Amino acid sequence: MVSLLLLRSDVETSILRTPGMTYQVREDGRISNLYNVSMLNKTTEELPLRLELVSPAGELSWVGDGISHVEQQASAEGTLFMIIDKQNLNPMKTEVEVAVYRGEELIETVKTNFMGPF
Repeated sequence: MVSLLLLRSDVETSILRTPGMTYQVREDGRISNLYNVSMLNKTTEELPLRLELVSPAGELSWVGDGISHVEQQASAEGTLFMIIDKQNLNPMKTEVEVAVYRGEELIETVKTNFMGPF
């Protein structure tokens, strides 16, 4: 039982493409997808959190205020655009990695898929 508690992460993050949405070609030629983000804080303290696109190179852009912290033992939800240069994408689908930071400490890496043109 003790080992299970030691292996438990402080935060659980899910990043899922918004259902029914297809990719968009932006004016600058980059491709964007819309995602729903859910973050669960399992600790007894408020956590300052930030997301960073690790692979492939690109940008995350929150819709509205985004998620900058999650209250103790609570969850937060938000929506963001993931924006990637077409040259960094595989045809149809590319696996992407997003890092979750607590301040400067990497606490989790989340994988999801990015849909793009053929």
